[in-house]
Amino acid sequence: MVCLFLDICGAFDNVISNILIEDLIKIGLPPKICWFVYQLTYFRDAQLVINGTLSLSLVSNREVPQGSILSPLLFNIYAKEFKRQLSKNCQIIQFADDITLFMRSDDLKASLKTIENSANNLAKFLLSPPPNPNLP
Repeated sequence: MVCLFLDICGAFDNVISNILIEDLIKIGLPPKICWFVYQLTYFRDAQLVINGTLSLSLVSNREVPQGSILSPLLFNIYAKEFKRQLSKNCQIIQFADDITLFMRSDDLKASLKTIENSANNLAKFLLSPPPNPNLP
């Protein structure tokens, strides 16, 4: 068995709210739940304390809140496409941004190559820009 353990840096901070809400609608969640998640994630106000001084309010339309009990679940829904990036016979175990890719085989070299290809495909997917909803 070959395993690769990954932690996606900045995963929660880079969830795009519109895409998340579209995903929730596609899986059939009731409108009230989708509206709640929209309110939780879209146009969030944040302030920082820098050298004891409170900054101006910053507005973000990305991210699921760090520390929220819903954030890992929302990220898992958002990341539903991860499995499609994997090579044949490569499997994934995921909890939010913590991922394990694994494969069982008698051929160690082939297993290592499959895991490497899957990791490269996943990296390309994660680094690609999100689809622009304004384009046809």
